[in-house]
Amino acid sequence: VRMEAPMYYYYTRQSSLVHTQSHAKFIPLINYCFNCIGRFGNQEVETACLIKACKTLFRWRYYIMFQRHSDERPALQKLLNQAYALLRSAEGLSTKTKVFYLTMARFPIVYRLLRIAKDPTMLGWEKLQREKARAEKNKK
Repeated sequence: VRMEAPMYYYYTRQSSLVHTQSHAKFIPLINYCFNCIGRFGNQEVETACLIKACKTLFRWRYYIMFQRHSDERPALQKLLNQAYALLRSAEGLSTKTKVFYLTMARFPIVYRLLRIAKDPTMLGWEKLQREKARAEKNKK
């Protein structure tokens, strides 16, 4: 399904699944999306798969930005590099869309600023994460 509606975000509770589960669980989904590219012969489906994988990767990267140490970083970086290469060679994306996603892939701050612009409560969430990291650091 392809929708022209803009992405939106919402603030989630600390106890929600988004915050209690590892985002590494999305690796099979991301790999599936990457494997769809070139398999269906339908450029629209392949583009949708690539965009879904990229959005998932960007969200994952955003969440681990606030973790002091994460074993997930190498796997994430490998997938981000793969996504970047696929975006560069994607034929089903307009130039504007391609530049947008390539920029978000290379510059995490762009994704962060877009999240905050669309949902200012993310600033509160970030502050909470920084305080949590400081408290953990002080325990050691």
